This record gives sequence, structure tokens and C-alpha cells, in this order.
Amino acid sequence: MPFVPRSALAVAAGLALSALSLAGCSAVSPERPPLPDSTFTRVLVETHLMTARSRLDTAFPTSLPDSILQRHDVQREDLDATLRYYSERPSAFSSLYNGVIDTLNAIQQDRSRSISPGTDRSEEAARRTRESLD
Repeated sequence: MPFVPRSALAVAAGLALSALSLAGCSAVSPERPPLPDSTFTRVLVETHLMTARSRLDTAFPTSLPDSILQRHDVQREDLDATLRYYSERPSAFSSLYNGVIDTLNAIQQDRSRSISPGTDRSEEAARRTRESLD
């Protein structure tokens, strides 16, 4: 069974609940999500990595979610509309989210292979998470 970080499940649940609460705000649903799947996936992956890093580093800035959106040139309204789109299409969201989980698992496996023997894994993992977000 693939590794699914608890934080990933918590963030996914939070996103899904947010999207469901926003679903009633729009009577018209677009044919396609406002954000391309590749962009939405990258935003979700970076959000999970940011959540993991913030749990390891209490001095981590709280403004980072906005920096993730800026890095991908995503407006908050487009993210919200994309969440609404997927809240109305749970099977499509599940399929997309499986890609997010696969990406996170690949990052974890890559990091696990590159940690040298005798290294404190938690410190090394924290360092690599910081590097990936910088």
C-alpha cells in the first residue's frame, strides 16, 4: 500500500469540505475547471509539502500558501472555482488527487534513497523539505 501522509489526508479533507461549502455559491458549472489539472496538482503538492514543513519548523512563515499561488500565477478566486468544480465531480477529483499522492510518494521515496546511513532521518527529511520549497 502506498504511503499517504496524514497531513495529505487532512489537507484533502479540508479542501473537499471547503469546496463543498463553496459549491452552493455558483449555479452555473463550467465545462472544465478554471485551473489546468497540472497547475492545480502542483499547487496541491506544494501545499502538502508546506504543511509538512510547517509541522517540522515552528518558525515557518504563515504567508506561504499565498506565495504558492503567486509562484504558479494563480488567483485565489480561480483556486476556489476549481475546488467548486471538483466538489461537483468527486470521481474526477479522486483521479486527480491520486496523482497528487503519487507525486508525494515519489518525492518521499527519492528522499529516502538519498539519505545516507547514520543520518538522522527526521533532520534530513526536514532539510530536504525546506530545500524543495525554497
